[in-house]
Parts: sequence; structure tokens; C-alpha cells
Amino acid sequence: MRALLAKLSLFSFLISLLASAPLLAAERGARFQNLDQMIEALNLRPYFTSANRPKRAVRVAIFDNGFKDAEKEIGRSLPRNTQIIPGPVPLEGEEDLHGFYMARILWSLLSLGGEDERYAPAEFRLYRTFGYSNFEAAIEDAIARKVDVILYSQTWDYGGNFDGRGFINKLVNKALDKGIIWINSSGNTGSTTYNGAIVDGRDGWLKLPGRNDSVEIRCPKTPLGKCPLRAVLSWNDFKDDVTQGSDKDLDFVLTDDTLNIVQASSLTQVKTAEEAKAPGSSQYPREIITAELKPGVYFLRVKRKSENFTARDAFRISVQGDSLQMRNADREESVLAPADNARVISVGASDTERSSRSLRLAKPELSADSLVSLSRTENFKGTSNTAAMVAAGAVIIKSLHPELTREGFLRNVSKNALSPAGRGLPLSQLGFRSTGPNCFETLPEDSVPPYVDEALNLGGRLVKTNAGPKVFYPFDPLDMLPSIQRREAADLIVMTENGPGVFNRSGLWKMPKGMIELVELPKGTRLCPAAGTPTLPAFTKRFRLP
Repeated sequence: MRALLAKLSLFSFLISLLASAPLLAAERGARFQNLDQMIEALNLRPYFTSANRPKRAVRVAIFDNGFKDAEKEIGRSLPRNTQIIPGPVPLEGEEDLHGFYMARILWSLLSLGGEDERYAPAEFRLYRTFGYSNFEAAIEDAIARKVDVILYSQTWDYGGNFDGRGFINKLVNKALDKGIIWINSSGNTGSTTYNGAIVDGRDGWLKLPGRNDSVEIRCPKTPLGKCPLRAVLSWNDFKDDVTQGSDKDLDFVLTDDTLNIVQASSLTQVKTAEEAKAPGSSQYPREIITAELKPGVYFLRVKRKSENFTARDAFRISVQGDSLQMRNADREESVLAPADNARVISVGASDTERSSRSLRLAKPELSADSLVSLSRTENFKGTSNTAAMVAAGAVIIKSLHPELTREGFLRNVSKNALSPAGRGLPLSQLGFRSTGPNCFETLPEDSVPPYVDEALNLGGRLVKTNAGPKVFYPFDPLDMLPSIQRREAADLIVMTENGPGVFNRSGLWKMPKGMIELVELPKGTRLCPAAGTPTLPAFTKRFRLP
């Protein structure tokens, strides 16, 4: 059983797959290019004056799949007392970089890029937590060492019941019961999640909203000519006891637009470990499909294989992969374990539509702009980054106030509005204006053309202007489009049926059909109040130290 659980996969949700970024060795320890902007946005610098002296050094743990290259950076871009804890089960294959960069973000903010180490942690422990056994061992060790703050910039796409329960959250609860402040990324499947009830359609397939009782997935044209896909079907029959299985059985199928099967997962779900030894069997209520897709439309379908489901049963389809789009996405419920745990501090990203959220569970509690720049052409966003930013704030406040609890931290840092005024070019240079009362109204995003959908998936919102619809972002859209560059500050950035492009604004008076402009929210403007935040619900507060 333990050997099997050790192979249960945890997956990074950092957009653009930071772990595979082709960095030179000399660049890995370099200062983040936008570190000063991050420090200012989070209001960290006032905490480094002579008036603020830590009362106690905090013990910090970072849980992640891997920390490749971290060892050689100890004493450089990581604190001198950094320890790497491998876990009881060795990693299979190459270790990834994700955890190393989370540790770097956290330490860069805690030390103002190495300028001031007054908040250096008493312990800075990096736990490799790939697989259930390593995850469990890390939690037990963190408890034994009286860790104060755990940063976990990852989520599990199965192992939970969409409500804070399940065997993953049972482990996390052990740490929470000891008063550890647990900070978790909310996940980046906010635009690629579908939730449904067990309702029969035709011929044994479950009823789904897309064509052919499906959830529709689109792979647009990309520079690589393909889209990596990981799709997970899970249903709400995970037990708190990891040794207990489920015999409620569903199968998962991916087809192309001619209904040819591309991949299928059809394990037989069983209740006991002994039964799970049979080939093609699993104790756990989940099916997983991985594939590399060519540009086109695909269908995810679910087939009922057992008759023991009830009206209380539900399922979730979570899809990961750069550039992938889900036409039938549920943008209200997409938070995965353990970010769905009521006592975990879940952190979203206010500058990407992919940031996961749950209206039912009031998650995430906090958000921030997530952009981290490694170089001019290497810019990454996602909730992994913002969780590391919030963890830095938690360590600072806990150092000054050792009695700090989760509730006290949230009470003090969540007093700011989520929708700041725009920082882009002024309307006088852009040549259009709003149609609302001193604000821009948002438009429905259902049934938009594929190229508009592609623009929205970069983290924008469709808005109404006197010059037609445009896609607005709380950041410069070129941050997400490193393949193109402006010649002039006011150049038009557009998304077309053939991909992104740049045009001189003075030479393009009317937007042609099949093209939409991408704009950073203009200087001093806002989205209309009825629109709320571009990406996150009203209960999510913008993170900034008081």
C-alpha cells in the first residue's frame, strides 16, 4: 500500500511550467528583475526600519515536489541555514525546479534581496513531498520540529471531496491542530475545471453540457504545435482513512472531433488493497488521462460503470496544460485539496483567470499580483508565486508577534480593496473611452470566438468601450506574450485568429473582423463595481502588509 501511495502524483500549478524553464546556471541565483516592485506592492520595506526588531526567529518549512539546484544556492539566493529533506521514498526521474523558486521568492522578500537578514528564519527546511508517503513524513517531521509556517505551493487533483475532507486534508489537519500557519496556493485550474452530478445521458454516458455529452477542450495553435494535457476525473468518495477504497466506478475517455478515442482511463475501482493488486484496479475514485494534443477540439466524456451512485454523488474534471481552453468551465468552483481546507490560508492570483476559486467555500482568502520576472523574456504567473509572497508576510508578522494565529494574520493583512485603479496608458493616448459611469463595464464571456477565448485565458476580462469590445488586463498583456514586442509605447497589442500581433495605433483606425485589442487597464480607470474583481470573488482580499 505505501509503495503504491508513494507514487501518487502531486503536480505543480505554476503557469508556464516554471520547472522546465531553460535557465543558465549563472542566472539561477540572479535577483528577480521585478523584486523592488514586489516589495513595494506588498508594503514590506517599512518593516525593515530601526523600529521593527524581531522578537523571535521563526521556523519555516517549504513543501514541494522538488528543489533541483537548491543545494548549490545555499548561502547565495537561499539562507545559509537551509536544509533539504529528501523524504523516505526516492524521487523517480529528474527532480524539478518548482520548490527551489518558491524558496527563492520567499527568501528574496524576507531579506529584501539579501540587503537585510533580520527576519532570517531559525530553520529553513525544504521538504521533498512528491507522493503521499513523503507528504506524510514531512508533516510529521514539521510537527516534531515545531515549525511555525508551512508554505505549500501545490495542490492535489484527487484525494479530496471538494469540501475540505479526504485523506489529504486529514494529514494537513494534523499540522493545523498544532497551531502551524499553513499557506497554500489556491491552484491554477480556475478556467479548466468542470463540476457535475451523476446524471445519466445516452448509452451509459453521463450527461455533460458539450456536444456528445462531453466537456469540450480546445488546443489552439501554439509555437510548439501541440498542447500537453493532464485531465483528472475524480468523484466525492475519498475516505479520511487512506487505506479505505471505493467501488463506485466511472471511466474517462478523450476523443477528437470525429469521436476517435485519443486516450482512455478505465480502472476498476475496488474497496481494499488486496483487490487493488489486480491489474487495471484502483482503490481510489479517480481516472487520469495524459496526452499531447495537436491543435483542434477534443471531447472529455464520462461513462458510468457501476450502479451504486446516489443523488449526493458528484464528480470533478480538472485539466492542466499550457494554452488549453475549456468551453464548459465552472469558474465558481475549482479549488483542490488542501487549498479547500477551511483552516488553511489559500492564496489566489489577481492577474490571471486561471486562479482557482470557490464561492461555496469562500476560497481563496487572499490574493496578490503574481508576476515574477527572471529575465526580460522569462516572466511567470500563478498562485504558486503569490502563496510564497504571503508566506513571506506571515514570517515577518510572526517574527514580530510570536503569538500570531491564522485568524490574527488574516485580520491584519486583508483590509485592502481588490480592484486598484489601472496603471496602463492614459485614455488620451489610447483613443477610446468607457461607456459606464467613470468605469468600464464587463461583457458576457460565453460563446466568444476562439481567438477571444484565447485572449481571455491569458488573464483578461472582456469589456465594453465606445470603440467596441476589448480585453482588459490588470497587467501589461505583453508579460504573457514574450514572442512579440512594441516599437512605440502606444502600439496596439491584438489577438487574431492566427495568434497575437502588434500594430501601429495611428495606422489602424478600425479594428478589423477577427481581431481584438489587448489592453492594460488604463491609467486611473476601474472596472465598474458590478463587475467585481477581474478574477476573484468579493470575499478574497488583496494581500498587503498593514
